[in-house]
Amino acid sequence: MDNKQKYILKILRKYGVLVSFTGELSKQNLPSKIEGEKFNQWIIRVLGNEASDIQIYMPIQPHGGRSMDRMSDESDIDFLKDILRSSLQMKDKEMLDELESMEQEYKERVKAQRSNLIKKKEEEVNQAREEFATIGTDTLSDILNEVDDLQPSIREFLTGFITNNKDNIDIRKLLTELVTLHNKAAIAVQMLKDKPHT
Repeated sequence: MDNKQKYILKILRKYGVLVSFTGELSKQNLPSKIEGEKFNQWIIRVLGNEASDIQIYMPIQPHGGRSMDRMSDESDIDFLKDILRSSLQMKDKEMLDELESMEQEYKERVKAQRSNLIKKKEEEVNQAREEFATIGTDTLSDILNEVDDLQPSIREFLTGFITNNKDNIDIRKLLTELVTLHNKAAIAVQMLKDKPHT
């Protein structure tokens, strides 16, 4: 394993990122972390001014329509193979244990990132469901004001809904009660039709 590959592994261990770059190392010792440091600042401080074509490898969630050939090209698998091959050639037991520990930490970090992504998506979906499952009382009030020939019983029913719900009205509940009310009215009309005339 050459000095550049060793330095890359040190970066992975300390910063939790796998990086590749072109150019010779201008650093020997890996600098400590700085809270809130920007990527451009980090490049100069950790990799030096000679580094170019810098790439960071991190887990992504690609779009389903993305080409596998393109993803394979972008993943730069030859670089990853070189790092793995070099790491397997390390004979020092302590370094091997250290590499395994780094790998485990990396896997846990990836797992945590994926878990956070899933959790965030679930929260967004639940929030969207809540938004579409309700209607604002002001919207229902506007509808009442726009309909001039609304029957008194219907107006009274909807006004009661507005009064009993301060902010938002559950659409499912509103529709259920409207259907029930309409059904009762339809039954009453049918009973009048079926009633024998005297």
